[in-house]
Amino acid sequence: MIKQRPFQSLPYPSMLGGTRLLRPDVAQIRLPIVNAYLLGQPGGKWVLVDTGTPLDAAMIRRAAQKIHGKRPPSAIILTHGHVDHAGSVKKLLEQWPVPVYAHANELPFLTAQRKYQMGRRTSAAPDLRPHIQALPADGTVPHAAGWHTIPSPGHTPGHVSLWRESDRTLIVGDAFSTANARSPLTLLTGEPAQVGHAFVYMSRSDGRETVRRLADLAPELASVGHGKALSGQGLPEAIQEHFRHFDDPAPTSPSPLALPLLTLAAVAVGLVWWRRNRFITHTDCR
Repeated sequence: MIKQRPFQSLPYPSMLGGTRLLRPDVAQIRLPIVNAYLLGQPGGKWVLVDTGTPLDAAMIRRAAQKIHGKRPPSAIILTHGHVDHAGSVKKLLEQWPVPVYAHANELPFLTAQRKYQMGRRTSAAPDLRPHIQALPADGTVPHAAGWHTIPSPGHTPGHVSLWRESDRTLIVGDAFSTANARSPLTLLTGEPAQVGHAFVYMSRSDGRETVRRLADLAPELASVGHGKALSGQGLPEAIQEHFRHFDDPAPTSPSPLALPLLTLAAVAVGLVWWRRNRFITHTDCR
């Protein structure tokens, strides 16, 4: 069993919806089953990182309005093209006609040329033609000064993480998770929070190397697609420990129906939560 290392998990603003300022210019949007991020000083220019499921567009717009008013994002950045991260792009573009970026290796999936291999089944990404374009090859993030993309394949071939050296902030995407991907309850609550596997890998060897590369960055704050953000001096060692145990036998998987049923329930409850005007904003700047 992997030994816990000293780090802090940052609590969700609520279990089903809300925003939290992780840095003065980094806001986490807690959606029912996934996180999205707003990069930029409140009220100023900003970019959106990931867009949740196809049902999350209204929650994202509402969260963005609380932080940035009526100003649209300057761009949408996708860590990868899975439907729980790119699902709301088309809906958001109806009101925000802005450029959308992903890594060049992810474009075949986002232009209907390839499908993702998800274990024994395949999954199609949203077809984002003609909006999608490749991220700059030099690693810069459009409209987000100080941020750089870190190629982090494994979960998907063109997966990227976002890194800011100045305050050692890492937005992981699904390169790893802090919520046990095989536990539907943990995916919903975020507890216990620890560095662990993504739900699926198209290449486990690439995934393992990605974890090592991200650990070498020695982040002070790591924000993930699924689970709570982690911070503290013990965080790099926790990521290293995950790398060392990457090939350990996985725990028993839940019923194949457990995660889809939880997803539907979480989205339904999240929509009710949003419609009752209880989308909460918290601050936890560091």
